[in-house]
Formats: sequence, C-alpha cells, structure tokens
Amino acid sequence: MNETTSGGGEAHFGTPPLTWVLSFSLIVSYALLYPVTQPDHYKYLVPWLRAITGSDGHDVFATEFSNYTGGYISFLWLVSLAKPLLSELAVIKITAVIGSVLAAFGVTQCLAAAGWAGRARLNAGLAFLLLPTTMLNGIGWGQADAFFTAFILYSMAAVLRQRPLLAGLMFAIAVSFKLQAMFFAPFLLGYLLKSPGRMLISAGILFPVYLLVNAIYLAAGRDLLEVLTIYAGQAQTFTRLSMNAGNFWLMLDMLGPNELLSTQHRSFVLAGLTAALAAGVAIVFKVLKAPFTLHAMIYYASLSAILMPFLLPKMHERFFFPAEALLFVAALMYPRFLPVAVLTQLSGIAMYSVYHDTLGVRAILGWPWVAIAGIVLMAAAIYLLLRWGRVGGEENEFRR
Repeated sequence: MNETTSGGGEAHFGTPPLTWVLSFSLIVSYALLYPVTQPDHYKYLVPWLRAITGSDGHDVFATEFSNYTGGYISFLWLVSLAKPLLSELAVIKITAVIGSVLAAFGVTQCLAAAGWAGRARLNAGLAFLLLPTTMLNGIGWGQADAFFTAFILYSMAAVLRQRPLLAGLMFAIAVSFKLQAMFFAPFLLGYLLKSPGRMLISAGILFPVYLLVNAIYLAAGRDLLEVLTIYAGQAQTFTRLSMNAGNFWLMLDMLGPNELLSTQHRSFVLAGLTAALAAGVAIVFKVLKAPFTLHAMIYYASLSAILMPFLLPKMHERFFFPAEALLFVAALMYPRFLPVAVLTQLSGIAMYSVYHDTLGVRAILGWPWVAIAGIVLMAAAIYLLLRWGRVGGEENEFRR
C-alpha cells in the first residue's frame, strides 16, 4: 500500500513522556470511576453474574437467564471464576475493561494499517481508553459495547489492509456479540461487493460464527431456536422511540405521552427503519463506486456507523460508541475529522448523563437542555460528514 496518512498526529503521539502522562491519567481516572454503579448494574449485570456463580456446573447457560448472546456472557463467566478473590463489582468492571482494552487494540491495528509506528499506536490506544464515552461504557458503567466495537475495529483494520475475508470474519464475530454491529454493515457490504466471491464467502460464515460465539449456550443444552432468536427477544424489551440516544426520536419522546405517539408508534418505527434502510443502500452504492483509498474507507465507515443509530428508533445512548471509536481513529489519521470526533464525544457525554449523571453534566445543564444539547451536537457532527461528501468529494475535503 503506497498511500500514507498525514504524519502530524503520529509525530505528536510518538513521544515517551506522553506514554507516562497517559498511563498515570488512566490509573487515576479508572480508580475514580471504579466505584460507580448505575441502574443496569442492578437490573441486569448483577442478576446475570449471580445466576452464573450460583449455578451448579454450566446448567444456567441452558436457560434464558440473560438476553445477551454468548460472547459477553462467556467473558463474564471466565472472569467470574476468580469470584472467590473478586467482588461482584470487580468481576463486572474487569469484564468491561477487557472489552475496552480489546477495542483499544483495534484502534492500534487500524493505525498500524495506516503506517503508524509502535509508540504512537500505543499512545493512541491509551488515549482511546481515556475518552469519556470509553470510560463511561467500560470502567464506569461496566457495559458490554466495547466488545462488539472491538471486532468492528478489527474489521476496519482488515479493510485498510485490503483483506476482505478477514474483514468479513471480524464483522461476523462483531454482529454475533451484539446486533448493533449492523451499523457498520452498509459500509462493509459496499466494500465486499467490490469482490463478489469474497462477499459470498463472508455471508456464508455468519451463521457458523454466530453458533461458535454462542457455544457456551449450545454446549449446555440450550434450545437452538432460543439461541437463534435472542435478538428477536431483545427487540421487544423496550417500547420507547428512543432510549436516550441523541437523535430526532428522543425529541418525540420528550413530548410526553400523547395520543399521536401511542396510536402511531408502529408507524414511527417503520418510518425510521425505512429511512435507515434507504441511507444504508445509498452508502453501499457510494462505497462500491468509490476508489479504494484510506480516506474514502474511513469516511464511509464512520458515516455508516453514525448515521444508522441517528435514523433508527429505539436506540440507546451507547449505540453511537462504534461511530465514536471509528471517528477517533479517523481524527488521528486525518485532522479534518477532529471537529466531528469532538462533537460526537460531547454529544455522548450529554446523552449518557440523561440516563445516569455520572459526570454531573445533567446537574449543570438541567433537563431538557442536556438532551437537546446532545441531539444538536450529534446532528452537527452528521451534517459535517454529509457536507464533506456533498461538496466535491470527501477525499478532496480531507486534503485541504
């Protein structure tokens, strides 16, 4: 690959003193966030962990004790083996931090594909672990989103290295961990369609990879149909148009219960799905027609990952995390992305505080202004990305 990225970011991230500063900041920040809990901790994570540690052998994995696929649950089980030495909080937090570290490694692999040296990649990975949304997802809230995001980043790195089969395999693992990995699918499908044979192979491995990720359930004797319909069950868990995601659907939910929302809920959901499908198809064709450059690939991957949860209803605030990770990589490769990456982080901080005010942002801005700020910031980030693609091509924009 002859194409190289702008070297400014690599030069700034390649200094040994920065490694020490980032490492110290990481230790302090994670120590401060370790005691934090939030509603999901008690509603889902602790009951799941207690079901695992309180069962004889692997019997619990044959039951529907969790509404997650086997990927995250396998990691939770492995860490829980140290339960005699660790508290419940420690098991949950360590599991989440493992996901964060895997995602940080994905950041380094994307930068390695772009030609970054080892020290600069290490520092970039440490900086990723210090992003507000990374810390809130991981050490702060103990959530699982970093796991599937990690495999999206591995898929992105494979794309940048022009290894389509590996990209397809990594995506298959990502979507087997969590369905929200599909936000990356329009971009990846457009890329894989450049070599249809490899696209068909990638599609063919989805099912066996899903079964492999869920091996912990299948080996315990859980019914195959139950395992295959986990995502269908998740879709029925929440009924709101937005679960605190920074998009237009939250604006509708903020209007409060009314006859229009209650009677037309299904129509709103279908409208959102239709809009996302149309946008996804457009991205597929854009990527298919675009020449292969690092600029174009990271642009369309970021656009796909941010646009899908913005258009879709019933999204959580955390579902922008893959876009935040890809935009962090993009900003390091091309400074042009920096404003968009900053906007998404600021939006994430605002929207996360709507669910749980860990950083005190909602207390400062107040309701509903904190939510409005998050929606506006995310809309501004998407506007910038769309504008770059509209005014003469994203690659020319990046080089200005």
